[in-house]
Amino acid sequence: MVETSPWIWLSAPIASLACAVLVHELGHALGATAGGRRVQRLVFGVGRPTWVLRRRRPALLVRPLLPLGGACVTDDGRSRAARWPIALELAAGALANAAIGALLWWATARTSSAWCGWLAWGQLVVAIAQLLPLRFGRGEHRLVTDGWRLLEVLRAGPGGARDSVGVSAST
Repeated sequence: MVETSPWIWLSAPIASLACAVLVHELGHALGATAGGRRVQRLVFGVGRPTWVLRRRRPALLVRPLLPLGGACVTDDGRSRAARWPIALELAAGALANAAIGALLWWATARTSSAWCGWLAWGQLVVAIAQLLPLRFGRGEHRLVTDGWRLLEVLRAGPGGARDSVGVSAST
C-alpha cells in the first residue's frame, strides 16, 4: 500500500476543483468559438484580478483569491443571437469536464494515483453540478448554473435567446 502525505487530503480537493473550473471555462470558450461566437474574456477565480493578459483576444483574467469560480464572456455582435450556438457554448463546459473526468478516471485505474483520482472526481462533480438547472438569489447578483441557462435558451422562441445568457459562470 502506498502511503500518502496528509497534505494531499487538504490540497487535493481545492486543486481538483480549481482545475475543473479552468477546464470548464475553456470548454465554454471552445464551444463559443465552434458556434461562431467571439470570446471577449476568460475569468478564472474570484477577487481582484492579479494577472491580466490582454495582448490577444480573448483577454485572460486570473483572480487567485478563491480559484473556484470563473466566467467566459462572449459577444456575437448582434442584439439577439440564435439559440443553438449559445446552447452549444453552455453545454461545452460540462462536456469538457465529463471528457477530462473520464480520461482521468481511466488514468486512475491504470496508475492508482491519488491525484488522478481527486482530479477525476473534481471534473465529474463540476460536470454534473453545472448541468443541474439551479438558480440561487434574485436580480443582478443571482447565481445560476449552466443547466438553468440552457433551459432559458431552449425555451426562447425561434427569434433568439436573451442577451444575459452570454456570460456563463461556474462555481
